[in-house]
Amino acid sequence: MPDLLKGKACFVKEISVTSSMFDEEKEVLFYDKVRNIFVMNNHRLAFYCWQKHFNNLKHGKIVIVHIDFHPDACPINKGDMDDFKKHTDLRWLTKKYLLWDNFISAFALRNNNDVKVISLVQENELGNAFDQEYEKFEVKNFSNEQEESFFKYLKNENIDILDIDLDYFLDVNLAQNLFTPWSKERINDFFLKLFSVIKSPKIITIATSPSCTGTIFENNLSIKSSSIYKIVKNNLHKFLV
Repeated sequence: MPDLLKGKACFVKEISVTSSMFDEEKEVLFYDKVRNIFVMNNHRLAFYCWQKHFNNLKHGKIVIVHIDFHPDACPINKGDMDDFKKHTDLRWLTKKYLLWDNFISAFALRNNNDVKVISLVQENELGNAFDQEYEKFEVKNFSNEQEESFFKYLKNENIDILDIDLDYFLDVNLAQNLFTPWSKERINDFFLKLFSVIKSPKIITIATSPSCTGTIFENNLSIKSSSIYKIVKNNLHKFLV
């Protein structure tokens, strides 16, 4: 089984810190060709990964499972929409228009809103989640206090994209600015339940959220890994045979 942490044969740098398009933000994107897994330090690169994958494929409604501390539910600015839909250079679009919190709406816009987003976010962020009355694409929101309902709901869905931000696996005390990683047992239990209802997503994107989790990717493929990333990586190895 290839290791997500070792081996250049497994990880290929699609966009690196030496890239002329992304070096200002020190954004890095790695790609596991074996299982179609992308790992990034800035979540906005998920748009690039998703759109590149689906660009030349015939497909129906694209179903995205988004697991994140934050809902990342901001829209593309209305004044930018026509220009955004017109251009075909994905790297340029990502650089010019996208932030860590608007890439989902951007993907929906590029795909004529033929998208369904199933979102699992922290309870205190639920009020900032996608508003079904405002969005033109289908949305279903769950908070972390509704995890069992979330897993039950996924049983009846065919998932195309599994999108995970590692900051979901933090207990956060905003008053004291404390970020405490979940235990190994708790994360393992989460993935056991998740992969019992999600069998074979077409693409998986993982954002490391360095400022929260301490997971840092460097341009020579060396990695400073948080405990969260190591546990998540082991679960991906276990369930994605």
